[in-house]
Formats: sequence, structure tokens, C-alpha cells
Amino acid sequence: MGIPDYDIPDAIVHAALSAARSGVGEALKQLLTDPDPNRAYLAAEKAQSQGLENWEADELLAVISGLSVYVDDFPDVAGLLFSARDRAIFWLGEMLSRVPDGADLATVSAALSQTRPATRFQALQRAQKRQESSDRPPSWIEALGAQYAREARRLVMQNLRRRDQADEMPVAYYINFATDNGDPEALKAAVQSLIHQGSVELEDVASRTVGIRRLVSPGAAWRLGDADQATWNRIAPDGTDPWYEVSPEQDVDTSDVSWVNRRRFVRGRLQPPGRA
Repeated sequence: MGIPDYDIPDAIVHAALSAARSGVGEALKQLLTDPDPNRAYLAAEKAQSQGLENWEADELLAVISGLSVYVDDFPDVAGLLFSARDRAIFWLGEMLSRVPDGADLATVSAALSQTRPATRFQALQRAQKRQESSDRPPSWIEALGAQYAREARRLVMQNLRRRDQADEMPVAYYINFATDNGDPEALKAAVQSLIHQGSVELEDVASRTVGIRRLVSPGAAWRLGDADQATWNRIAPDGTDPWYEVSPEQDVDTSDVSWVNRRRFVRGRLQPPGRA
């Protein structure tokens, strides 16, 4: 197999990464944000393959901090199973998992503060997975998880309060992250309070269990996914409700990913918690 046209010499990646470790990340940014998605992905792959064994904590945090500024600006390319952005988030998590015990929580949190919430949550989850087999995971990992869980819970509540006018965000993911990393009953109680106050209806909450997805195909558009019963079980009020008796609508346009349309789609597709 020949060398692809979009190949990047290892020496160029190594030099860019060495500069980034000392806080000068412009060369690495240019590689990772290349307009050619194949070249950008290769740059991320080669940077990650350099290894992290001899990195000091300040070097790790320097690269994490620099990468977090632009990782969410990577193009979202339909047709790729894994994009340069996916690879970069994975790498963020790998670097994060190497930050040693004793690191200052505020410093670690600040290094990821420029990313979108979902990006830093995903990076932390990767670090948590890497630390699963450790007898003594860094103490900051649990604390950062709790901090991010509170942030995720706040985002879910803000989204629900805006009902059909809420911005698109991965609410189901935030629900699961918040309940995995924080008090699993806190979000459920907050959601039930909104319902009891009349600020939202059961259907508004149920619509947030419907995610979006797209085929791995060039030009593929986002479409509605399935209503996730497991996510619903985490936040739904206990007991039954006449809403569960409504029959599913069969003519829902799944290319319409609005919250209004998700409310139509979710009708009749969820069961009371504990009964599915």
C-alpha cells in the first residue's frame, strides 16, 4: 500500500506536539484543523500515537487547554464513522487520565473550560474508563465528575423550562451523565417539581429521551432516533398517567428534529418506569 496523498511526516507532527507541550500550540492547531478531513484525522491519530508516558502534568494540561479552545470547531463531516473531532476528544480523555493525583481541581477544570459541555463530559468519561482498573484513581476525577454532573443537571433543567423553544442539545446524554456522576435522585426530584408546578408537562420531559442520529453516508441528514426507555426510567415520575395510554402516531416525519415533533413522536412509545 502506497503513501496516501494526505500523509503528514511524523517529524512535523512530533515538532508541533513538542511545541504544544511547552504551551505553543499554533502548529498543532493548524494540523488538527486542516480543511481536508482525512489529513486532520491523520494528524490527530499521529499525535495520539506519540505516547504520553513521559509527559509532566503541566505539559498535559498545556495541550489539553490549547486543544479545548478549538476542538469543537472541527468540521462535522457526514460520512465518516470517526471524525478528527471524535479522535481529538478521545485524545483529550487519554491525556486527562494521565494527570496525576494531587493536581488542583480548579486547574484541571479550567483546562477544559473552553469546550462545549458534552465535549468535556465525554473527555472525562474516557479518563474515568482508563482509570477503572486503578487501585487509586486521582482524587480530582471523582470531584470533577460531581462538578460536571451539577452542570449537566442545570443544562437539563434550563432546556426543559424552555419547552419547545429550547435549543438543540443532547439532553438524554446529559440526563445519563448527571445521574451516573452525581446524586441519581436529585435530577428526578427536580424534574418532578417542574411537572408539579405546571412549568412543563410529562410529554415535554418524555420528548427529551428522543435523540437524533444519521447514517454514515456523505450528505446524510440528522433524523429522529428512538425514545430511550432506560433514560426515561431515570427521571420519570413514579406511577402511571393517562398520557401513557395514547397510541403512537404513525405518520411522524423523522427528518423534523424539533422538540415539537419529538413530542409527537414520543407519544405511546414509553412505559411508566419499572413496567417496561
